[in-house]
Amino acid sequence: MKRETDEYVVEYEIKTIIIRVTLLILLLFLSYIIFTSLTNSKNEKSGLLNYTLIEVNEKKDITQFGNSRGDLYSIKPNIYVQGDINIENENGTNILYLSNFKITNNKNLVITLSTTIKGLGLIEIGRLKGNIGNQKYIIPSNVDLTKHKYILIRDSVKRETHAYAELK
Repeated sequence: MKRETDEYVVEYEIKTIIIRVTLLILLLFLSYIIFTSLTNSKNEKSGLLNYTLIEVNEKKDITQFGNSRGDLYSIKPNIYVQGDINIENENGTNILYLSNFKITNNKNLVITLSTTIKGLGLIEIGRLKGNIGNQKYIIPSNVDLTKHKYILIRDSVKRETHAYAELK
């Protein structure tokens, strides 16, 4: 009888510990959600999430397709991207235009050319000027656009691709 009572007490204590640990995890999770919500709210008000953007407003209509074009697509499910890529040759210089452009904010984004969607043969064009708006970048004259037909927007710190466009 004593042994059955001891086993019951041990079983009760184990269940109590499991419940307490579960409640603690739930409390930590809810605290994290509240904290991140408050932090994001403060950052948005102070402009940290939506930093000042450079918007290129060219005299010509950059939505007209030039020599090459492509549509931007997101690679990661948590990254929003939209926009068009146009490459035009102006007086012997290849210029990459981003039009109607938007991407989830990240201060470490760069624009690169690549021979594959996986990022082989990367050539960095420049740091992203902003996460919203029309922008233009000069492509180095030694780049072969028949080989480097992918435009990748990459995180330069994490070295991972966030968005891509295939030139056609």
